[in-house]
Amino acid sequence: MKYIKYLLIAGFVQLGFAQQDALFTNYMFNPANFNPAYTGSRGVTSLFLQHRQQWQGIAGAPETSYFNVQTYNAANKSGWGLGVQNDQLGNIKETEVSIDYAYHLKVSDKGQLSLGIKGSVNQYAVDFNALNPYQQDGALVQNIDRNWTPNFGMGLFYYTDRSYVGIAVPHLLEQSHFDNVQVGQAVDKAHFNASAGYVFDVSPRLQWKPSIFVRTLYQLPAQFDLSSSFMVDQKVQLGLTYRIDAALAGMAAFQVHPQWLMGYSYDFDRSPLRNYNQGSHEIFLRYEFGSAKNRIVQSPRFF
Repeated sequence: MKYIKYLLIAGFVQLGFAQQDALFTNYMFNPANFNPAYTGSRGVTSLFLQHRQQWQGIAGAPETSYFNVQTYNAANKSGWGLGVQNDQLGNIKETEVSIDYAYHLKVSDKGQLSLGIKGSVNQYAVDFNALNPYQQDGALVQNIDRNWTPNFGMGLFYYTDRSYVGIAVPHLLEQSHFDNVQVGQAVDKAHFNASAGYVFDVSPRLQWKPSIFVRTLYQLPAQFDLSSSFMVDQKVQLGLTYRIDAALAGMAAFQVHPQWLMGYSYDFDRSPLRNYNQGSHEIFLRYEFGSAKNRIVQSPRFF
């Protein structure tokens, strides 16, 4: 039998809309993961770490780790970023390394428009040794290690101190996996996404931060994340995210130091899998270099 016989289950999730590109509940804290135009928009050099464990209790459920470093050069109004992401689903591992560039143009007294591009390389690997097959097959003797394949994406990002609107296609090229498979292939499609957020003053010590994230794919329905959080003294954020027909998540973020932001979210699954898992966990940590006195962005940035 061909390899495809053993990739049907894993391939089904890869072909599924939600899991072709990595899914994060805390999307608003580092949009560079899906929009390169965000790179450098905070005006400082920063490090960002994020980890998600999805569908706890299901063996082989998706697990994603993401690292991003980005900086801003005021002299040429540009931001540069490096991202590394590792996504594991059962015995399938995907690694992506990307470089982002964004040019920031002041278009109003309070707003800037950023144009970004992303160049990336991607590798898929399948470990058949991790399988416990019902019957033996010579195809399982050899693991599949796919060569690194290139891709690119682009995005737009308009932002002020209190708001943002962005659109992006992080991967424009369609990529087929496991080229030696003649019966069938898993193909990654180009995903389009859009995001927006705003901060309202409820009182001098309390702000309300609604935001939305939309991801869509040609000929498939769009998926919406609707988020709402409250921020107290610009140090503690508590909120909820509703992923329509998929999950309800509770979120918390803490500005433990002017340079350190850390957060956690827990997703309550609302899909047909809800009876078979204990939800999804996600954590993140952001560090921004420099003190408040010497940062380029002098006024508070909420995104």
